[in-house]
Amino acid sequence: MSAWKWLAITIIVVGGLVLRLLGIQWGLPDEWHAFSYHPDEVTIALCALSLDIFSLRMNPHFFNYGSLFIYLVYFASLFAQGWGLLNLNVPQAMWLTWWSKLHLIGRVLNAFIGTATIGVVFWASRMAYGDLAALIASFLLALIPLHVQHSHFMTVDVSLAFWTMMSLGYALYAVRIDDAEPRRKPRVIRLLALSGFMGGLAIGTKYGVAVALGFTWIVTVMLVAQTYADKWANGESYRVHIDYKSALKLLSITAVACIVGFLVACPYSILSWHEFIAGVGYEAKHVRTGHGELFMNTGNGHWYHLTVNLPAALGLPLLALALAGVAWAVYQREREDLVLLTFVAVYFVFVGSFKVRFVRYLMPIIPPLAIFAGRLTAVVITQCRPSNIRINCKRFVMWVGAVIALIGIMGYTACYAIAIVRVMMQPDARDVAAEWVRGEIPIGSTIAIANEPWFYTSPVKPLKAGPHAPLLKLPFPTSAHLKEVNYHLKAIWFDLKALQQLQPAGYIISSFEYRELVRLRIPKVLQMLRELERMRNERLLIRRDFYNPFELFGIRFGPSFIPHDMMYTNPVVRVYLFRWRDKYESQ
Repeated sequence: MSAWKWLAITIIVVGGLVLRLLGIQWGLPDEWHAFSYHPDEVTIALCALSLDIFSLRMNPHFFNYGSLFIYLVYFASLFAQGWGLLNLNVPQAMWLTWWSKLHLIGRVLNAFIGTATIGVVFWASRMAYGDLAALIASFLLALIPLHVQHSHFMTVDVSLAFWTMMSLGYALYAVRIDDAEPRRKPRVIRLLALSGFMGGLAIGTKYGVAVALGFTWIVTVMLVAQTYADKWANGESYRVHIDYKSALKLLSITAVACIVGFLVACPYSILSWHEFIAGVGYEAKHVRTGHGELFMNTGNGHWYHLTVNLPAALGLPLLALALAGVAWAVYQREREDLVLLTFVAVYFVFVGSFKVRFVRYLMPIIPPLAIFAGRLTAVVITQCRPSNIRINCKRFVMWVGAVIALIGIMGYTACYAIAIVRVMMQPDARDVAAEWVRGEIPIGSTIAIANEPWFYTSPVKPLKAGPHAPLLKLPFPTSAHLKEVNYHLKAIWFDLKALQQLQPAGYIISSFEYRELVRLRIPKVLQMLRELERMRNERLLIRRDFYNPFELFGIRFGPSFIPHDMMYTNPVVRVYLFRWRDKYESQ
C-alpha cells in the first residue's frame, strides 16, 4: 500500500480518536450527583470496584451480560494506579474524586476500543474489497453518530462491536485463501480458530451475538470446505461438491476456540454457574417481556429498528448508502459478501424479535454496514472513473456525481457526529436547569418531581445514588457549602390531585419521564400536562425548557424523535414555577 494511503488511514484513526475523546467528561459524577448521567455506567463501575486479582476475588457477581468489559475496566484502573492517575487508597471523605476518575478511565478505555474498531474495519475491508473501499469504510465508521456517541460511555456495546468485527475479519481472511496456496489447510484452521476465539470474547462481552456468529461460522466453513471438494466443468459451467466431513471438522475447531474465548472472558460462567444462569435468565426475560412503557405499541421490531433506530444511528444519507451497499452485496454474492450478509441478516432478525429495542443493540452490525457502504462507493467511483474524459463525457459526469454524493453523505454524517460531540462538550441540560432553579426557588422549598431521583433528575440539591444502594453508604457531598442547598423533593408522578394538595414551589420533569407516556396517550399524564398549560396561559406558573439539540451552525441533525439511549446526553428538562393562589380550583 502506498505511503499516502497509510497517511490517510492514520489521519482517519487519529481524527476518530479525537471525536471520541472530546466531551469525554460529560455527565461524570460530581458533588451534585454521585452517579453518572448514563444509567448503566454505575453498574460497570461497582462491579469493577468489587474485583481484586491479588486476593483472587474476580467474580463480578453480575451476569446480565458478559464479564470481559468489566475486567478490562478493572485492569485499566490498575494500570492507572500504577501510573499515579488513580488512587483508591484515599480517605473516605474523598471518595467522590476517585469515583469520578474511575468512570473517566472506563470511558477513555472505551474511546480507544472504538477507535481500534476503525482500524479493524480498515484491515477487514481492505482484505475483502481493496484499499479504496477500506479507506472509505473506515472513514465512515470514524464518523458514524451512534458509534461516536457510545464510544464516550463506559458501556459494553462498542467493545462488543470491536470483538465481533475481529471475529468477522478472521472469517473473511479464511474464505479468501486460495486453494492453490501452500500450507493452505493449516492457515485456514488457524484463522478459523482465531475467528472462534474472538467470537468467544464477543459473546463474553454480551451474549446476543452468539446466534449470528454461529450461523456465520457455518456459512464460512461451508465456503472453505468447497475448495476441498472435486470440481469439474460442463461446457462453461461447473459444479462444486462440499466436503461436509472437512466442514464439520473446521466448525468443531471454531466452536472449541469460541468456548475457550468465552471462558477467558467470562470464567465465572463455570465457577459460579448458578449466578451466571440467573443473570442470563433475567436478561432473556427482560428482552422478551419489555422495558416498562418504553417500547410499548411500537409495532414490528424489525420495522422499528429500520425506521427509527437506524436513521438516528447513521443519519438518513448514510443509511441509504449502507442499504444500497447491502443490496449490491446480495446481487454480487461473493464469498466475502456471504460471510458479512449472514451475520448482518441473522443478527438483525434476532435482535428485531426482542420487545426491548434500544438503538445500541444494533452496534454489532454498524461496522459491517460501514464496510458495505464503503465497498459500494469504491465500486461506483472505480467503474465511473473515465479513462479519457474527452471521449467518455457521460462516465465523467457519473464519476463527478458519485464523488459529490459521497462528499455530501460524508459531510452530513460528519456534521451530525460533531453536533453530538458538541452537546457533550456543553453543560448538561440537567445541570443548567438545576442552577436556574436554585436561583429562582428559595432554599428549603418543596419541589415536585415525577419519579424518585435518578439519572434523569435535575440535581437541584446533592443527589446520591438513585436505586444503587452500595453508594448510599459513602459520605456525600464533600463540600460544606453544598450541605446548605436543600430542597424537599417529592415524587408525585403525573398526579394532578397530588400536585394541587402539595402546592410545591416547582415541578420538574424530563423527556425520559413524559415522552413515552405522551406517545401512549396515558390519560392522567395528558390531563396533568393540559392543566399545567392552562395554568401557564393564565399566568399561574412559568414554564422553562432546557435542551441541547444536536445542532451545528444553527442546523439540527438527526431525527426529531431521538432513540432513548441516544437521548442520555440531551434530554429535555421542563421546569414549572408556580404562583399559587389562596383558592385554586382545577377546571
